[in-house]
Amino acid sequence: MSSTRRICIAALTATCYLTVINALNLLDLSTQRWTLSSPALNISVRGKVPSQVHLDLFEAGVIGDPNTTPTTHSYLLFNGLDTFANISLCGLPVAYTTNQFRQYLFNITSILATSPSCISHSISSPGPELNIYFPS
Repeated sequence: MSSTRRICIAALTATCYLTVINALNLLDLSTQRWTLSSPALNISVRGKVPSQVHLDLFEAGVIGDPNTTPTTHSYLLFNGLDTFANISLCGLPVAYTTNQFRQYLFNITSILATSPSCISHSISSPGPELNIYFPS
């Protein structure tokens, strides 16, 4: 192979390599402005890349620290009630049901935490009072 031909092939290879590099036109996503939003929840906060949704929401003050241990929740579980039932706990409404043939699960954590009659236990107030009223 002649030296002229070798130089042409080397020049062609270098030109192709430079063309590929220029065609990539890399974009650094971490320098772009990102918004994390939920129209259904009316939330719009600044987002980052790389990041996680929970960290962006925490930084914006929308949620608590995602790295904390979740709190214990308390539930009432009913495996069938009369067709209509009005349920209250510590004098606060829990739910109103209209279907006898299903299972109901109600989170009562906030009621137990906020109602004074649910928090205090004494001889006059032995503990939480659950009322189920069947209006039928």
